[in-house]
Amino acid sequence: MEVLTLGPDATLAQVQQLVTGQRHAMGLDAMPVAMHADVVCADTGQAVQWLQDHANGMALPAVLYHDEAMRPEPMDDAALDERLRGLRAKLRARDRAWWKTHKPANGMVECPQCRSMLNVEYCGVRGGWWNRCPVCHGDVRPEQVARRFDEWKHEYQRLRDLRNRQTQTPAYPVCWLVAVSMQEPATVRITPQ
Repeated sequence: MEVLTLGPDATLAQVQQLVTGQRHAMGLDAMPVAMHADVVCADTGQAVQWLQDHANGMALPAVLYHDEAMRPEPMDDAALDERLRGLRAKLRARDRAWWKTHKPANGMVECPQCRSMLNVEYCGVRGGWWNRCPVCHGDVRPEQVARRFDEWKHEYQRLRDLRNRQTQTPAYPVCWLVAVSMQEPATVRITPQ
């Protein structure tokens, strides 16, 4: 089996011209190329298997694949790390006593769960209460504040997971793998262009 590997921006006309030239050099007749841009294989082995499975004798298949033989594309981690640092700083404020710095005019806060009235002078002091009601242990911060902290937490977890996935799986460049000849399927010769 003879295949060509080409850059991702190769057009059908360019691919057809290269394949026709290769086939003529091998003493074979020209055949049309069918490019399948909707499929992206994870590696070369999967792409070769896909080409073998989709060879029909009417057209030569071409598929996109991640070329692990090429150097991985560098990732832009600076912006992602900066966003994660900013979210960590915002999330640190979650543990501070909210009512100590946001005192109401009457000096009392009502627990939304048990309706107990809490004196904000005891918020954030030793032996006092922080962000939880001392009676029912419910969150006494305003609902929109708690919701905002939850949104930041979910955003932080999503970005952290994205960064971890990016560091575990390198981003190999996407290229075209084009079948030139389907003879001798047990032997695969890849020619870079």
